Amino acid sequence: MKALIVEDSRLARLELQEQLKAHKDIQVIGEASNVPDALEQVKSLKPDLIFLDIHMPQQSGFHLLE
Repeated sequence: MKALIVEDSRLARLELQEQLKAHKDIQVIGEASNVPDALEQVKSLKPDLIFLDIHMPQQSGFHLLE
């Protein structure tokens, strides 16, 4: 399963990546720290799963879902 991490905190992204190493069926294919970058990556990488932070500066994770 291909996953994208969308989180504005670099440390949180690193922690989530570390936790996901225990799940061999999940491959992290990209990271984004804001909604515009995430939208580009969703379109180009077509992940199966998105780990999405809701509270981010400027736009929330809900903006990406729209």
